[in-house]
Amino acid sequence: MINTKVQKKFRYIFMGLYLICFGCSFSGQAQGSTFFGPKHVHKAGEFSNTIREIKISYNEKVPFESGMIPEMELCSWSLTKNDSLVTEGQGCDPLQDYIFTSPGNYELVFDMPGAYTESMGGACFHPTLPGKFMIEVSPYKLTFDANSVALSGSIQSGIETSGIQLSVNVLFESYDGSTLTYNESLISTGVETTVTGSLTEPIVMVPGINTLLFSLSGKVANSNTFIGFDFLNNATQSSWSFALSNPIF
Repeated sequence: MINTKVQKKFRYIFMGLYLICFGCSFSGQAQGSTFFGPKHVHKAGEFSNTIREIKISYNEKVPFESGMIPEMELCSWSLTKNDSLVTEGQGCDPLQDYIFTSPGNYELVFDMPGAYTESMGGACFHPTLPGKFMIEVSPYKLTFDANSVALSGSIQSGIETSGIQLSVNVLFESYDGSTLTYNESLISTGVETTVTGSLTEPIVMVPGINTLLFSLSGKVANSNTFIGFDFLNNATQSSWSFALSNPIF
């Protein structure tokens, strides 16, 4: 019978040889592939089927996400409207500065040449930049004035806000001088708040300053908490947020 100490010695020697062989094999794989598999390479046009839809007002720029900028720098692009070329170029600067002065529907298409995974040191690189933007440019523009937001009374924790009104001035601009009916509600944001606001009647906005007057309802449950309000921008179906500077007590 083989001595137990001898058995353990042979076991350790075997494990050591196995680890050495495994390490050599893994090192050879790592030079030409990712872990246990071939290198994942994204090639030109691989992201061409991804589409991002966005709506902005006329005389505005597209708010590209910061993570898209490095990839935009590598791309050529073309901007069309009704299948007619508007402009084309290379890199992100011309696009970040481009102002859409005319309403309508636009297509922005990107083309990234060659394989670009090498820029990430060979690691698998998934693009954040869509291959195409479908851009709807509204003929209306709403600009909410933060300095004009006012409450007719004090919001107190645990007390219904019924009877309190919130007003805000909105600069309305129209590409062709037409009007826009505004009949949206506002909601509050924060911890344990159910406050909402509604207009007493729809407002027909005309070019210039328009005042929206919301009647509030609901309450803030907690004391010493901050809340804010989200107003819907129905020109672009987006929201504008305003935070109260003082906590609710």
